[in-house]
Amino acid sequence: MLEEIERMGALLAARADDGAQRVLDRLKQADCQGVIPLKTNRTEQRPYDREMYKWRHLIVENS
Repeated sequence: MLEEIERMGALLAARADDGAQRVLDRLKQADCQGVIPLKTNRTEQRPYDREMYKWRHLIVENS
């Protein structure tokens, strides 16, 4: 699975997925950017590429 992740440049996911730290760690290990914002009710937010996150709907609509 790590080989497949390495081919991706980034993984874009919805806030609902909330990006468990273990998933983000695996993405980082494969040099893949995780673009998964936390839910708004989290007390601590982590940085993410807001512009890239906007691309998520383009991928879903065109797949």
